[in-house]
Amino acid sequence: MKIRFLNLLLAGSIVISIMLSGCKKDDNTPLNDNDTSTNNGTLKDNRDGKTYKWVKIGNQIWMAENLNYTGSDIQHITDKTEWENNSNYDGWCYYENNEDFGKTYGVLYQWEAAKKACPEGWHLPSYAEWNTLKTYLGTNAGSKLAGNAALWTDGALDQNADFGSSGFSALPGGFITYDSNFSDIGNSCFWWSATNTDNYHACLFGLEYDETECGGDSSGTKPAGLYVRCVKD
Repeated sequence: MKIRFLNLLLAGSIVISIMLSGCKKDDNTPLNDNDTSTNNGTLKDNRDGKTYKWVKIGNQIWMAENLNYTGSDIQHITDKTEWENNSNYDGWCYYENNEDFGKTYGVLYQWEAAKKACPEGWHLPSYAEWNTLKTYLGTNAGSKLAGNAALWTDGALDQNADFGSSGFSALPGGFITYDSNFSDIGNSCFWWSATNTDNYHACLFGLEYDETECGGDSSGTKPAGLYVRCVKD
């Protein structure tokens, strides 16, 4: 997968870095088909009463929208310096610290916060689980995962005939860099995986407006802010 904005990496201001050997698939067994008898529905997070759509894709059950959990076990950080210096990596914020963006796109989480955020019975997917999803969808997986064409910058992703066909409904909420710069809304969406690369990086998964595919052997810096999609245990 081509990450369009990676050319800024060497300037030190961007979250995403290519780790060509850093995000190998780890062992993980997909969810059994017998765990549900329908292809979609809703779930309630008993911690805060919020409800989320879910969709069954292959043998996995995924949330069909980004997580919007803001509990007291993770830190709401709006100050740029505090975000950058948070060595616990347990912060969250809305894009541009605007709750209206949160209503559409969900919450941006640093990596440790992402690991804590999924409700009981669900978990932050491993990189292998993301790749199981990608493999099942096959060609044009990125277009199949995306939703709501009106929010995406016009490009190969939304022009593809398979756009939106999976029910996953990925939206282009952008991200926040490790040094608290908001970027790329309308163009991309990136989610954390639970797969660790090293003390400062973890594997991620994403798609962009000008690509019909998704994923890639990429990692993000743990103080960066990406979205969370939970998968059922």
